[in-house]
Amino acid sequence: MAMFMRPDTGSTPVSYPIPTGSAIKAMAESIALVEGAWFRPSQIELCGPIVYAAYATNYGGPLRKSDQITKNASFQHVARVLVNPCFKIHGECVKTAWNDTHDPAQKLHKMLSRRLEAGQSRFPVSLGWKEFAPTYFGVPRNTTAADIEIEETIEGYLVNVWSSPQNGTWAPRFAQVQIVAGVCDLQGVWRDVA
Repeated sequence: MAMFMRPDTGSTPVSYPIPTGSAIKAMAESIALVEGAWFRPSQIELCGPIVYAAYATNYGGPLRKSDQITKNASFQHVARVLVNPCFKIHGECVKTAWNDTHDPAQKLHKMLSRRLEAGQSRFPVSLGWKEFAPTYFGVPRNTTAADIEIEETIEGYLVNVWSSPQNGTWAPRFAQVQIVAGVCDLQGVWRDVA
């Protein structure tokens, strides 16, 4: 399962059919992290049908009502999550800071490639919510291809939540993206992000 929450869905969250830019960045950082560089997604291939299901979960965090906190009660809500998602994510390692001794983008690329080949990560990769772990992450398999029947326009796609890939301030950005023949091109939505 996967949950890439649409911010406009409130307490009954609904997932986007594809990972948000921030979710992709977090997945890449769970595999490899290099100061001065980040993984910028350029394309997402949807390699299976978009299937949603209801998922009930308990919330025990700080946004509960004050009487729930004193009684230590949790809030249960139902979410609409993706079932059996399969994505191929393409992108590039981009430098955010200059370093005279090495190229941080090249270092990140090598580290990502090496760890994907070995199936290793710094900490567990998740598909949005931490309880949603992928059954496979690694080097793209040749047998997995985009589902050419998927055509969809996503209004209000959450590109990123920070003004900068590293050390940014809160500044959510949204864009309209299209899935054409199972492929979502993200090149244009990142044009003004370093």
